[in-house]
Amino acid sequence: MRYSTFHIYSNSRQYIFTLVLLAVLVLSVVGAGGIQPGSSQSDLANQKAVLCSLEDSFNAIAEQVGPGVVSITAVQRVVQEEQTGLDEFLKRFYEGNSDESFGSAPGHSFYLIQSTPTPVTASGSGTIVRHEGQYYYILTNNHVVEGAYKVQVTLRDETQLDGIVVGTDSVTDLAVVRVASPKLSDADVVPMGDSNAVKVGSWALAVGNPFGFEHTLTVGVISAVQRELEEDDIIYPDLIQTDAAINKGNSGGPLIDVEGRVIGVNAAIASPTGGFVGLGFAIPINTAKSVLDQLIRDGRVVRGWLGVGSQELIPEFQEYYGVQKGVLVCSVIDGSPAKKAGLAEEDIIAKVGQTDIEEVLQLQRLVAGIKPGTPTLLTVIRQGEPHEIQVQIGLSPTTPAGPPQPIPVKQGPGIQVRTLSSDLAKKIGYEGLEGVIVIDILAGGPAENSGLAEGDIVTHFNGRKVVNEGQFAGMLKGMQEGKVVVLRILRKGMPRLIGFRMDSA
Repeated sequence: MRYSTFHIYSNSRQYIFTLVLLAVLVLSVVGAGGIQPGSSQSDLANQKAVLCSLEDSFNAIAEQVGPGVVSITAVQRVVQEEQTGLDEFLKRFYEGNSDESFGSAPGHSFYLIQSTPTPVTASGSGTIVRHEGQYYYILTNNHVVEGAYKVQVTLRDETQLDGIVVGTDSVTDLAVVRVASPKLSDADVVPMGDSNAVKVGSWALAVGNPFGFEHTLTVGVISAVQRELEEDDIIYPDLIQTDAAINKGNSGGPLIDVEGRVIGVNAAIASPTGGFVGLGFAIPINTAKSVLDQLIRDGRVVRGWLGVGSQELIPEFQEYYGVQKGVLVCSVIDGSPAKKAGLAEEDIIAKVGQTDIEEVLQLQRLVAGIKPGTPTLLTVIRQGEPHEIQVQIGLSPTTPAGPPQPIPVKQGPGIQVRTLSSDLAKKIGYEGLEGVIVIDILAGGPAENSGLAEGDIVTHFNGRKVVNEGQFAGMLKGMQEGKVVVLRILRKGMPRLIGFRMDSA
């Protein structure tokens, strides 16, 4: 998903929507006139029973699927060249109060300006959909874990597990993460439904971790099916649209039907504000089923490739070319299987093998499902005449070379500090205090996970007084992997203790 900042009104809209929905349900029970004065006690009891039955159903679904929905935190590397507000403040302070050039002075081992890949944390959701041997497999979005070198999975009981990305597919924006834990069982596996059976108006429930609020359930309906979105020149077709609230952190979480089955993987919203406005989109679970086995087995999805650009045969083209069914070729890629076989622009692909072609999506899916290297007979209409062309289906250029490879990273605790000089201490309201100020912290590192933040003043390291950045760096360096570090800090004038374990990866 692509979102901006949190908007409180999105929750208000969902609350209002729920009230309206219940009101409509009541009206449907008692008739267009609503609850009339003098209604019998039995009528009111029946109305209450209907609402309570609906509520009980939602309660049961939440309890059934809850253990199988997880929170996913992925540490990724991105290039970041901008400075934070704290960086800029310190830079101006040092440049205005020192002869040294901040960030490049001799003896300074810490730097603010980041011109190399910097870790960031991405958060999302996932669903346990399979159990094989000691492993449990979690279905999520590719954009949640793409490029991650560290993945942490949190269960409903707050148990944290190390996750391994076993397969990704950018074409469908799907990925699979593997975990192992004696706390999990087959009861935690959420069943998958049939997205082809989804109908507009059916109930839909979204479960996930929006904005870090874990195991949030929202209720709506299926608003539409076979929606199409385009993101970064990639077209995602055949999406399920829902008005069940989806926000940042819901990515990868399940869209559930009233039987408690996964019918989609929540992936995107359309919004002018960045928050939920009633337009959420999920990848159909049948799409996920078609790639799940390959992702688990091979770590990638292998697709066939023809190498043509194609358009629907709209009525105007049907009249012009004198052909009623097929897909119009608008371009042929140089070096592609189509080019080598002799396909040309304005050919109309009428058949692939014995299958009649009626639309572009059908052609794409059919070709993608053919094993690369397979000779395939195409029937094309060229200048009004049918021709049979033999083409050897190629390997899609989007196919990864292999499964995702773990990225070895030596990160340590990931703390960058500057000496709290007397001038700086006075400037920020800590006159007379000795220590170091945290100016940067590694996303996903043990120090950040423990709660340490930029702007904290570190005064003690395992009981020893901290005087300057050099001393602090030496104490960190002298700590062995696995040992516990306890920092005494000041945050907004309030003392606090921060503890974490040294971690080299």
